[in-house]
Amino acid sequence: MKKLDNKGFVLAETLVVTVFIMTIFTILYNNFFPLIGEYEKREHYDDVDSKYQVFWLKNFAQHSNFQFPNLASSNGYKEYNSSSDFCKFTGENANTQIEMCKQYFQSAGVKKVYLSTYNISNLKNNIEDTGGFSDYINYLPTYKNPSLNGARYRVIASFKRKIEVQNTSSEDEDYYYSYATIEVKRDA
Repeated sequence: MKKLDNKGFVLAETLVVTVFIMTIFTILYNNFFPLIGEYEKREHYDDVDSKYQVFWLKNFAQHSNFQFPNLASSNGYKEYNSSSDFCKFTGENANTQIEMCKQYFQSAGVKKVYLSTYNISNLKNNIEDTGGFSDYINYLPTYKNPSLNGARYRVIASFKRKIEVQNTSSEDEDYYYSYATIEVKRDA
């Protein structure tokens, strides 16, 4: 039997396999690269620190002496931009509770709080804030009424955080914002 000359076949086979592998890598890169941008955009949404701190805002809002707003008359949500707006208590020990709440706002870096009905569609449609906080609220699903555990309200908060940079000689402090939400069980 006569042996065929296959010197060019190996080169052609290598080129075909290389083109096939490069096509797969290009498809993977084009699908993976946008995910990195989405992750970086949302890496400060509902992080552990923010969830813990919004938990304490929920505890203030669930307290029996907290002056809970009538959300039905305020389009389904109420915006608080300062501790003096949010920290309103009545009854026994009201001054102590107000002071604790104000200290918490300062130590936690709370910048803005929304008390909302469980279904946040009104908040999404009417939010006037621009930037990260409105992006976060629009990112949230429109929760269905009622929740599985009977919660009728939500607390949504924004926190200002200091960037921890080691070995820096800069006097400037850099900040970023993080966001979180949690359910509130309370009878208004």
